[in-house]
Amino acid sequence: MKNKVKFLIILMSLVVVTTGCYEQETYVSVRTQKSKDKKESEKTEKEVAEKIEKNNEEKNENSEKTPAKKIATVNVESLNLRQQAGTDQILLASIPQNTELEILEEKDVDGVKWSKVKYNDLEGFVLSEYISIKTGE
Repeated sequence: MKNKVKFLIILMSLVVVTTGCYEQETYVSVRTQKSKDKKESEKTEKEVAEKIEKNNEEKNENSEKTPAKKIATVNVESLNLRQQAGTDQILLASIPQNTELEILEEKDVDGVKWSKVKYNDLEGFVLSEYISIKTGE
């Protein structure tokens, strides 16, 4: 009798395990949830991609409107930054060699070329012959 009971228990266990009734219901609900999450994820990825594309388009539009900055490097030991173009103008600062400057404009005064530059928080003029303009920017 004990052997028959053991056999029936084992047989019932095999039937439950192989049919997977309980497991199948759990699997279906998890799979459904994953499917929803995947759809949400795909939607979010698409929104992010659209935002990135929009930002890139705006950057391209802005870069087309704004001219590229002209950068120069001081090629002498010390360069005088003056309030106006001219050697007799007020001295604002002395700029050390290899300093990068943003060129704002260039002008000719009595046959001498001057560049209006931005140095730190100051704007002033330097003799153009003492700076080297970087190319490719």
